Amino acid sequence: MAIVVGVVVVVIALLIWGLTALGGSALKQQQSSATTVEVRAALASAAIAEQTYAVSHGTYIEDQQTLLSSGFVPAPGIDVHVVSATADAFCLAGGPAGGEPVLWATERGTALKAPCS
Repeated sequence: MAIVVGVVVVVIALLIWGLTALGGSALKQQQSSATTVEVRAALASAAIAEQTYAVSHGTYIEDQQTLLSSGFVPAPGIDVHVVSATADAFCLAGGPAGGEPVLWATERGTALKAPCS
């Protein structure tokens, strides 16, 4: 009888552990999706600042400080930075603060999943 109770306790413990692991994985995936949406929005905002600047100055923004002073307001917890810019093109990278970029933007589009240069 004691062995049966022990086996039941172990099975219940494994079920609880498995459900907890699945819940944690789902939470991480949901947080990742939220971060991606926030990065996409931040990149779109920075791209608008780039395009607006280019209309007025004939070139895209090459440095972070000019991007910030041209109307781009960074989102909390999200990093967006200028990778490169010329008169004809720009490349922005975005990701969670302190992390690697997850999306990129150019004059042709935002939320690109491959790095631009």
